[in-house]
Amino acid sequence: MWLARVRRAGKLKLSIYLLVFAAAATFNVWLALSIANTQPGDSKAYSQLAVNLLEQRVFSTESKPPYSPTLIRTPGYPLFLAAVYETFGMRNDTAVRVVQALLYLLTAIFAGMIATKWIEDSRRKSKAAWITFVLAAFCPFTANYSSVVLTETLTMFLLAAVVLAATYALKSRRKIRSHVWWGLAGLISGVTVLVRPDAGLFAFGLGLTLVVSVFFGRGRFSTRFIDRFLKGLVFSALFILPLVPWTIRNERVDRKS
Repeated sequence: MWLARVRRAGKLKLSIYLLVFAAAATFNVWLALSIANTQPGDSKAYSQLAVNLLEQRVFSTESKPPYSPTLIRTPGYPLFLAAVYETFGMRNDTAVRVVQALLYLLTAIFAGMIATKWIEDSRRKSKAAWITFVLAAFCPFTANYSSVVLTETLTMFLLAAVVLAATYALKSRRKIRSHVWWGLAGLISGVTVLVRPDAGLFAFGLGLTLVVSVFFGRGRFSTRFIDRFLKGLVFSALFILPLVPWTIRNERVDRKS
Protein backbone atom coordinates (compact mmCIF):
# COMPACT_ATOMS: atom_id res chain seq x y z
CA MET A 1 0.00 0.00 0.00
CA TRP A 2 2.66 2.52 1.03
CA LEU A 3 4.78 1.60 -2.00
CA ALA A 4 1.86 2.37 -4.30
CA ARG A 5 1.40 5.75 -2.59
CA VAL A 6 5.08 6.56 -3.05
CA ARG A 7 4.84 5.68 -6.74
CA ARG A 8 1.73 7.82 -7.19
CA ALA A 9 3.41 10.73 -5.38
CA GLY A 10 6.47 10.34 -7.59
CA LYS A 11 4.36 10.34 -10.75
CA LEU A 12 2.46 13.41 -9.54
CA LYS A 13 5.69 15.27 -8.81
CA LEU A 14 7.10 14.34 -12.23
CA SER A 15 3.89 15.53 -13.90
CA ILE A 16 4.13 18.86 -12.09
CA TYR A 17 7.77 19.26 -13.11
CA LEU A 18 6.94 18.54 -16.75
CA LEU A 19 4.04 21.02 -16.68
CA VAL A 20 6.24 23.74 -15.18
CA PHE A 21 8.94 23.11 -17.78
CA ALA A 22 6.39 23.13 -20.62
CA ALA A 23 4.89 26.37 -19.28
CA ALA A 24 8.35 27.95 -19.08
CA ALA A 25 9.17 26.93 -22.65
CA THR A 26 5.81 28.23 -23.91
CA PHE A 27 6.23 31.51 -22.03
CA ASN A 28 9.71 32.14 -23.40
CA VAL A 29 8.84 31.36 -27.02
CA TRP A 30 5.63 33.41 -26.79
CA LEU A 31 7.48 36.39 -25.28
CA ALA A 32 10.22 36.23 -27.91
CA LEU A 33 7.69 36.29 -30.75
CA SER A 34 5.03 38.59 -29.29
CA ILE A 35 7.31 41.58 -28.63
CA ALA A 36 9.67 41.03 -31.58
CA ASN A 37 11.71 44.14 -32.31
CA THR A 38 12.67 44.64 -35.96
CA GLN A 39 14.03 48.18 -35.72
CA PRO A 40 17.33 48.78 -37.55
CA GLY A 41 20.58 49.40 -35.70
CA ASP A 42 22.97 46.86 -34.22
CA SER A 43 20.54 44.09 -35.20
CA LYS A 44 20.85 45.04 -38.86
CA ALA A 45 24.65 45.09 -38.63
CA TYR A 46 24.78 41.65 -37.01
CA SER A 47 22.38 40.24 -39.60
CA GLN A 48 24.41 41.66 -42.49
CA LEU A 49 27.60 40.21 -41.03
CA ALA A 50 25.96 36.78 -40.87
CA VAL A 51 24.67 37.03 -44.44
CA ASN A 52 28.08 38.08 -45.74
CA LEU A 53 29.75 35.23 -43.91
CA LEU A 54 27.45 32.77 -45.67
CA GLU A 55 27.28 34.36 -49.11
CA GLN A 56 30.58 36.23 -49.50
CA ARG A 57 32.77 34.34 -47.01
CA VAL A 58 33.90 37.65 -45.54
CA PHE A 59 33.34 39.39 -42.20
CA SER A 60 31.88 42.67 -43.44
CA THR A 61 28.96 44.94 -42.56
CA GLU A 62 28.64 46.22 -46.13
CA SER A 63 25.60 45.26 -48.21
CA LYS A 64 27.33 45.94 -51.55
CA PRO A 65 30.77 45.22 -53.03
CA PRO A 66 33.65 45.44 -52.25
CA TYR A 67 32.58 43.97 -48.86
CA SER A 68 35.56 45.38 -46.97
CA PRO A 69 36.43 43.43 -43.79
CA THR A 70 35.46 45.15 -40.56
CA LEU A 71 37.07 45.40 -37.14
CA ILE A 72 34.12 46.99 -35.32
CA ARG A 73 32.37 43.75 -34.28
CA THR A 74 33.46 40.49 -32.71
CA PRO A 75 32.54 37.29 -34.61
CA GLY A 76 30.69 35.27 -31.97
CA TYR A 77 27.13 36.48 -32.48
CA PRO A 78 27.33 36.79 -36.29
CA LEU A 79 28.56 33.18 -36.41
CA PHE A 80 25.58 32.17 -34.25
CA LEU A 81 23.21 34.00 -36.62
CA ALA A 82 24.92 32.43 -39.62
CA ALA A 83 24.34 28.97 -38.14
CA VAL A 84 20.63 29.73 -37.63
CA TYR A 85 20.28 31.25 -41.12
CA GLU A 86 22.05 28.28 -42.69
CA THR A 87 19.67 25.89 -40.92
CA PHE A 88 16.34 27.73 -41.14
CA GLY A 89 16.73 30.18 -44.02
CA MET A 90 18.52 33.43 -44.77
CA ARG A 91 17.49 36.35 -42.54
CA ASN A 92 14.96 34.16 -40.74
CA ASP A 93 14.89 36.25 -37.57
CA THR A 94 11.79 34.43 -36.32
CA ALA A 95 13.90 31.29 -36.08
CA VAL A 96 16.62 33.31 -34.33
CA ARG A 97 14.14 34.43 -31.69
CA VAL A 98 12.84 30.91 -31.09
CA VAL A 99 16.38 29.53 -30.78
CA GLN A 100 17.27 32.35 -28.39
CA ALA A 101 14.17 31.61 -26.31
CA LEU A 102 15.27 27.97 -26.01
CA LEU A 103 18.81 29.07 -25.13
CA TYR A 104 17.39 31.25 -22.39
CA LEU A 105 15.46 28.24 -21.11
CA LEU A 106 18.76 26.34 -20.94
CA THR A 107 20.21 29.32 -19.08
CA ALA A 108 17.49 28.94 -16.45
CA ILE A 109 18.30 25.22 -16.20
CA PHE A 110 21.98 26.06 -15.68
CA ALA A 111 20.95 28.49 -12.94
CA GLY A 112 19.07 25.69 -11.20
CA MET A 113 22.09 23.40 -11.48
CA ILE A 114 24.33 26.09 -10.00
CA ALA A 115 21.97 26.53 -7.07
CA THR A 116 21.99 22.78 -6.47
CA LYS A 117 25.78 22.66 -6.16
CA TRP A 118 25.86 25.40 -3.52
CA ILE A 119 23.20 23.80 -1.27
CA GLU A 120 24.75 21.39 1.21
CA ASP A 121 21.52 19.88 2.53
CA SER A 122 20.59 17.10 0.11
CA ARG A 123 16.90 17.41 1.05
CA ARG A 124 16.82 21.03 -0.15
CA LYS A 125 18.74 20.60 -3.40
CA SER A 126 15.74 19.75 -5.57
CA LYS A 127 13.65 22.55 -4.08
CA ALA A 128 16.44 25.10 -4.57
CA ALA A 129 16.94 24.00 -8.18
CA TRP A 130 13.29 24.35 -9.09
CA ILE A 131 12.79 27.67 -7.32
CA THR A 132 15.86 29.06 -9.10
CA PHE A 133 14.71 27.68 -12.43
CA VAL A 134 11.22 29.16 -12.08
CA LEU A 135 12.53 32.58 -11.00
CA ALA A 136 14.94 32.69 -13.95
CA ALA A 137 12.70 31.16 -16.61
CA PHE A 138 9.73 33.44 -15.89
CA CYS A 139 11.68 36.65 -15.32
CA PRO A 140 10.44 39.02 -18.07
CA PHE A 141 13.28 41.50 -17.57
CA THR A 142 15.84 39.02 -18.92
CA ALA A 143 13.66 36.69 -20.99
CA ASN A 144 12.54 39.60 -23.18
CA TYR A 145 16.01 39.88 -24.75
CA SER A 146 15.18 36.78 -26.79
CA SER A 147 12.90 38.97 -28.90
CA VAL A 148 15.73 41.08 -30.33
CA VAL A 149 18.57 40.11 -32.66
CA LEU A 150 21.27 41.17 -30.21
CA THR A 151 24.00 39.50 -28.17
CA GLU A 152 22.33 39.54 -24.74
CA THR A 153 20.61 36.14 -24.73
CA LEU A 154 23.60 34.23 -26.11
CA THR A 155 25.87 36.06 -23.66
CA MET A 156 23.67 35.15 -20.69
CA PHE A 157 23.67 31.52 -21.79
CA LEU A 158 27.46 31.39 -22.10
CA LEU A 159 28.04 33.23 -18.82
CA ALA A 160 25.73 30.79 -17.04
CA ALA A 161 27.78 27.96 -18.57
CA VAL A 162 30.99 29.64 -17.33
CA VAL A 163 29.64 29.98 -13.79
CA LEU A 164 28.40 26.38 -13.84
CA ALA A 165 31.80 25.07 -14.99
CA ALA A 166 33.60 27.19 -12.38
CA THR A 167 31.20 25.93 -9.71
CA TYR A 168 32.00 22.32 -10.59
CA ALA A 169 35.71 23.24 -10.59
CA LEU A 170 35.48 24.76 -7.12
CA LYS A 171 33.38 21.92 -5.73
CA SER A 172 35.36 19.06 -7.23
CA ARG A 173 37.51 17.15 -4.75
CA ARG A 174 39.60 15.44 -7.43
CA LYS A 175 42.48 17.52 -8.77
CA ILE A 176 42.36 16.27 -12.35
CA ARG A 177 38.61 16.77 -12.60
CA SER A 178 38.91 20.24 -11.07
CA HIS A 179 41.60 21.18 -13.61
CA VAL A 180 39.36 19.95 -16.44
CA TRP A 181 36.47 22.09 -15.21
CA TRP A 182 38.74 25.14 -14.86
CA GLY A 183 39.93 24.56 -18.41
CA LEU A 184 36.35 24.34 -19.65
CA ALA A 185 35.45 27.53 -17.76
CA GLY A 186 38.39 29.29 -19.40
CA LEU A 187 37.48 28.04 -22.88
CA ILE A 188 33.85 29.14 -22.57
CA SER A 189 34.99 32.50 -21.16
CA GLY A 190 37.14 33.05 -24.24
CA VAL A 191 34.23 32.18 -26.53
CA THR A 192 31.98 34.56 -24.56
CA VAL A 193 34.43 37.41 -25.11
CA LEU A 194 34.09 36.78 -28.86
CA VAL A 195 30.35 37.33 -28.43
CA ARG A 196 30.54 40.31 -26.08
CA PRO A 197 33.96 41.72 -25.11
CA ASP A 198 32.92 43.07 -21.70
CA ALA A 199 32.25 39.46 -20.66
CA GLY A 200 35.98 39.37 -19.99
CA LEU A 201 35.13 40.90 -16.61
CA PHE A 202 33.69 37.51 -15.63
CA ALA A 203 37.00 35.86 -16.51
CA PHE A 204 38.78 38.46 -14.40
CA GLY A 205 36.41 37.70 -11.51
CA LEU A 206 37.11 33.98 -11.72
CA GLY A 207 40.85 34.63 -11.80
CA LEU A 208 40.52 36.87 -8.77
CA THR A 209 38.58 34.10 -7.01
CA LEU A 210 41.49 31.73 -7.57
CA VAL A 211 43.96 34.29 -6.22
CA VAL A 212 41.88 34.95 -3.09
CA SER A 213 41.38 31.22 -2.49
CA VAL A 214 45.15 30.85 -2.03
CA PHE A 215 44.77 32.46 1.38
CA PHE A 216 41.92 30.20 2.51
CA GLY A 217 41.52 26.45 2.82
CA ARG A 218 43.20 23.46 4.33
CA GLY A 219 46.82 22.42 4.12
CA ARG A 220 50.02 24.36 3.72
CA PHE A 221 50.11 27.72 1.98
CA SER A 222 52.72 26.50 -0.53
CA THR A 223 50.52 23.56 -1.52
CA ARG A 224 47.51 25.82 -2.05
CA PHE A 225 49.62 28.28 -4.02
CA ILE A 226 50.90 25.63 -6.44
CA ASP A 227 47.43 24.16 -6.84
CA ARG A 228 45.80 27.54 -7.62
CA PHE A 229 48.69 28.56 -9.88
CA LEU A 230 48.28 25.44 -12.02
CA LYS A 231 44.51 25.88 -12.19
CA GLY A 232 44.95 29.52 -13.13
CA LEU A 233 47.43 28.53 -15.82
CA VAL A 234 44.98 26.02 -17.33
CA PHE A 235 42.14 28.54 -17.13
CA SER A 236 44.22 31.33 -18.74
CA ALA A 237 45.63 29.16 -21.52
CA LEU A 238 42.21 27.92 -22.63
CA PHE A 239 40.74 31.41 -22.22
CA ILE A 240 43.28 32.76 -24.70
CA LEU A 241 42.91 29.87 -27.16
CA PRO A 242 39.65 31.00 -28.89
CA LEU A 243 40.99 34.57 -29.12
CA VAL A 244 44.16 33.67 -31.02
CA PRO A 245 42.63 33.13 -34.51
CA TRP A 246 40.59 36.35 -34.22
CA THR A 247 43.66 38.31 -33.11
CA ILE A 248 45.71 37.00 -36.06
CA ARG A 249 42.88 37.85 -38.47
CA ASN A 250 42.59 41.39 -37.10
CA GLU A 251 46.34 41.92 -37.39
CA ARG A 252 46.26 40.91 -41.06
CA VAL A 253 43.22 43.08 -41.82
CA ASP A 254 44.80 46.04 -40.05
CA ARG A 255 48.04 45.55 -41.99
CA LYS A 256 46.22 45.62 -45.33
CA SER A 257 44.13 48.70 -44.51
